[in-house]
Amino acid sequence: NWGYGDAAPGRRNQLVVDLSRMDKIVHIDEAGAYAVVQPGVTQGQLAHALKAAGSRLWMDATGAGPDCSLIGNFSDRGFGHTRYSDHFLSCGGVEVVLGNGNVLRTGFGHYANATTAPLYRWGVGPVLDGLFSQSNYGIVTEMTLGLMPEPEDYVVYFFACSDDNQLAKAIDALAPLRLQGILQSAVHIGNDLRSLSNVMRYPWEEMAGKTPLSEKVRAALRDRYAISRWGGCGIITGSPGVVKAIRNEVRSRLGGLQKIFFSKKALQRTYSLVRLCKRLGIKSKQLRRMELVEPASRMVMGFPTDEALPSASWRVRKPVVQTSPDPLVQGAGLAWVSPILPMRGAAVTPVFERHGFDFMGTFTLINERAMVLVSNIAFDRSIAGEVSQAEVCYHEVLDILKRHGFYSYRMAPDSSSKLLEGPDTFWETVGSLKNVLDPNNVISPGRYQPSQAGQSASG
Repeated sequence: NWGYGDAAPGRRNQLVVDLSRMDKIVHIDEAGAYAVVQPGVTQGQLAHALKAAGSRLWMDATGAGPDCSLIGNFSDRGFGHTRYSDHFLSCGGVEVVLGNGNVLRTGFGHYANATTAPLYRWGVGPVLDGLFSQSNYGIVTEMTLGLMPEPEDYVVYFFACSDDNQLAKAIDALAPLRLQGILQSAVHIGNDLRSLSNVMRYPWEEMAGKTPLSEKVRAALRDRYAISRWGGCGIITGSPGVVKAIRNEVRSRLGGLQKIFFSKKALQRTYSLVRLCKRLGIKSKQLRRMELVEPASRMVMGFPTDEALPSASWRVRKPVVQTSPDPLVQGAGLAWVSPILPMRGAAVTPVFERHGFDFMGTFTLINERAMVLVSNIAFDRSIAGEVSQAEVCYHEVLDILKRHGFYSYRMAPDSSSKLLEGPDTFWETVGSLKNVLDPNNVISPGRYQPSQAGQSASG
């Protein structure tokens, strides 16, 4: 979970438990369309295992790269691209080692002979799965993950918005389709800086060392890399008739916006054409646009890529480390601000710019009624002043959003204090549960647990 705390503890003098060697894919069930995995299993590992087995199941991938832990992403309620994009809802039950030493299996999983445990997450009695996402009550050691049957047909679509007004129109056009269940997969709409940061670093020389990026240089870079001000993408799945009908509806709703739809065959032809042009040394703006199609389309079909990881290093001054895409290896600093919004915008751009940072944002129509603005502050960890500047910017943006009634759906480990706004029965209850499930406050003290919220004396 780069940018949301990674493996960093929330406080000093803590030990980090490394679960990366618990990397067993316990079971893949083709008929039931699910997999059982341990915490060390990554997106890339499961995707390769499905492909090697000739499976007709898709995994929903995030943009965090092939090395992202599936359980790690579930535990912080991450999301992806398909109709299985809500990773918490795709969970079919978990096994957890509690802070008090007990081992808990949720749903029907605590019954030794429950054959339907992976198929019906609710079990009987209280639903406990949610206690182990964004919490510090225990360590998830196994999870059942729902997988998406490969659709009979699908279309991947892209559209472009030339300015913020067109962005608003696109959201207004697609929001009703999400609400009505016509569009079942998440729709992502990212700005130009999100795309530019994937293919380059901050142009320090062109900007003479100044920040943030000027509109003049920004426009020139958009032209150079054939990138629009805002670009959206999504996937439509189903039977050929259903896909055709929804494609026509999306095409109609997006009206005069630039848009393109790729069928399965068209995607394969595009991949092949791009590779041929590269071998022949052909260069053009159209080819640059086409180069963006393969990584984006493969990700919405469950194949994670490293394509988005360079964006974390947007502000890093030192040369690119070729041996690893890991932002930590690159020396990147990254902090995400991800408020849940109604399907209309919230203006936080000026705050980023006031502190010298570029606003890199993606609006994702995450469910039928809400969208999330995933925005990040990219900074250079080797520059002391920039680190403190990023911290001030981060907290100011959070405060402004809160004043407007918008709260982030995920928080960094050291930001738990922001969750408490005075006496609050919710956080008092969270603290009471902590005292029962982890009475000695052993696991991740302070993580999603404001210090005032009923922690035990030993904490």
